Amino acid sequence: MSNWMMALRFQGLATQLRVLQRCSLLMLACFTLVLSGPAPANAQNQTEALALGFVQSLYSAHKSLRDAGLGGIWKNAELRSTFFQPEIAETGELVSGEFDLLTGAAPEKIDAFQTRVAGNQPDQGVTIEVAVRSGGPARIVSLTVNFYDGDQQRISAISGQDWNLAEIAVRHGGGSGNSSGEDLFGEAAAGNATTNTDGSAGSGAADAETGEETKADETANNDGADNNAGQAQVPGIAAVEEEFDGSKLGGGWQIVNEDLNSFLLEKGAILAIATGDKAGFENPESTNLFKHGEFAGAGDFTMRLKGRLEAKTGYETVWLGMHANDNDYVALTLRVQTTGCGPTLYLDIVNERMVASQEKPVRTSFTKNLFDKSIVRSVCSKSEMGRGLGDRILAELENQGFELTLKREGFRYSGSLALNVPAAGDEPGGPATIETDSVSRIEPFGAPAFQLGQLRGAKSGETVAYFDRFELIPNAQ
Repeated sequence: MSNWMMALRFQGLATQLRVLQRCSLLMLACFTLVLSGPAPANAQNQTEALALGFVQSLYSAHKSLRDAGLGGIWKNAELRSTFFQPEIAETGELVSGEFDLLTGAAPEKIDAFQTRVAGNQPDQGVTIEVAVRSGGPARIVSLTVNFYDGDQQRISAISGQDWNLAEIAVRHGGGSGNSSGEDLFGEAAAGNATTNTDGSAGSGAADAETGEETKADETANNDGADNNAGQAQVPGIAAVEEEFDGSKLGGGWQIVNEDLNSFLLEKGAILAIATGDKAGFENPESTNLFKHGEFAGAGDFTMRLKGRLEAKTGYETVWLGMHANDNDYVALTLRVQTTGCGPTLYLDIVNERMVASQEKPVRTSFTKNLFDKSIVRSVCSKSEMGRGLGDRILAELENQGFELTLKREGFRYSGSLALNVPAAGDEPGGPATIETDSVSRIEPFGAPAFQLGQLRGAKSGETVAYFDRFELIPNAQ
């Protein structure tokens, strides 16, 4: 079969899965007949069979695409979105040139794999274990399948480390998929046992806690210490708190493309003005990007920006995030954009970066529309909970203000917006918080920054914002 026919075949797999997911009984029947024999007797085993079949389909597609030289699941956007939640799909694609999350090793063809239902299960979803051989001894990868809206499935967690099978509970239910007829789980266990008896640095570290290191372990630990000492240490996140209560910004701040006619520091706030054309992190020519340093450091953090926005043009943006350059940033944006039914409020999280295999920057983003089945039921509705409430919320951005929050936890970045919602209908109103999905970056990068921007629809219109407080707080480790 030619490569292009293989690609079409597995492109169709995504569509087939979506059809199956719309009917859980059909899905169960297909997976059970093909993979597991008679249907399981109870609902728990039915759910496990669905999850098991889902993971087996994933690995079958991944193996076939690898065999055909098409890069596997990670090179196919539609299949990634079919099988994985966004943060896993994005991270898998990002690191796929050097590491395959589905094999726990460098990207190679898959020789064989086996699947089974894990003995220890989470409170939500079903965990499936896969023993997979790819360019070396078999390794174990654990995947948790979550169910949404009754019949939609996505993989919500994935991990692959050195495993000690003696510490894992007895496995049960769901049957086993085996692509080769061999005992790969036993192979993985044997490989792990060999590793644990070789006097490795890991066992030496454990012995060090009791003061009973052997001479060999002592040498291994010393070698590790020497190697670490020779590596550059990434500094940790330092706290930044700015009330904007002086005549100038505090130490460490820089203003990229400074325009003194478009901002003023007074009365405990930065008054910022944006006029014309597209302005924001993505435009290297936009003025008055407020940035603290060049590199914030490693570690988890919480970043907040408090301010007020006069949404006068219907095409306003406020940016908060980590910024390296216009092609390398993660940003949370508060966006006002006018549609056919008037100004609408959005919350975006955007991840733009250069990828080695691409000539142009890769951009991923997630958007929350606050005026569509959210705080406002419909921006086009003339009811009290529709257009009228939307206009009052936009007015509150100027009167009561807003707070944007961006968090980094491990390799995930997520954001939220806090604002005041006026009372409407039977709803009492009050403070509300809207959260985004997460995007992923493996390595720490960039520096904290914020900016008032506009969309091109603003034309010659003027946007004004007041920024009252900025803070960057390292999370407790």
